[in-house]
Amino acid sequence: MYKPINAIRELFGNYKIDAYIVPSNDEYLSEYTPENAKRLQYLTNFTGSNGLLVICKDTALFFTDGRYLDQSRRELDLTIFQIFNIKDITNFLWHNYLHNDSILGYDPKIFTNSKLQIFAKIKSRLSQISDNLVDQIWQDRPLVLRSKIYIHQLEFAGQSDSDKIALCREILTKYSADTMIVTAPDSICWLLNLRASDIPYAPLLLGKVLVTIDQLYLFH
Repeated sequence: MYKPINAIRELFGNYKIDAYIVPSNDEYLSEYTPENAKRLQYLTNFTGSNGLLVICKDTALFFTDGRYLDQSRRELDLTIFQIFNIKDITNFLWHNYLHNDSILGYDPKIFTNSKLQIFAKIKSRLSQISDNLVDQIWQDRPLVLRSKIYIHQLEFAGQSDSDKIALCREILTKYSADTMIVTAPDSICWLLNLRASDIPYAPLLLGKVLVTIDQLYLFH
C-alpha cells in the first residue's frame, strides 16, 4: 500500500474520522500552488492543476476533470486509487464507499462553503481539522518561499492601484460592509499593481489583503 495514504489513515483514530478530503488548491484557493502546498501531488503523484481526493478506510477516490482523466490514469497507482470524472461528483454513489454515519475530515483553510456543497448529498458529517493531516505526515516538505515583491509599472498595468482600491471602497459603501478580504494571488497582484515570484513560473505573490474604508493591509 502507498505509504503516504497509509500514514493518513493511521491518523483517522486520533480525529475520530472515517475519511479525509484533500483538494488540489492551497489556502489561497488558487490552482497555482507553490511546491510546499502541492499536497494532492505528494499523496497521488498527480501533476495536473485540478483534482480532489477522498481517502476512505479501504479505498481512495480521486476526482478530476476531463482534461486530466488520461493523465491521472498514467500517474496514479490504479491498485490504490479509483478515478472518476469530477462532473459526476454531485450524483456520486457515496453510499458504496461510506456509511451513513461516516465522518469526513477536512482542513477548513483550503475549502470554501461552495466547494463543501459537493458533499451536501452525503448522509455523513463533515468535521473541521485545523491541523492538516498531509502536513503532519509529509517528510522533507519544501520550505515556504517568500520572494521579493516589486511594482508592476502603470504603463503596463493600465490603471493605478489607488483607482482600483477606490472602486473596492465604493463596493464596501454600496453593501454597507466594513472590510473586503482578498486572497487570490492574481487578484492581489492586479489590485495593488504588484508582482513577485512566490509560485514557480508565475509572477504572483501569496498573501492576504484587507481593504477597509480608510486603510489597506497586505500580509505576505
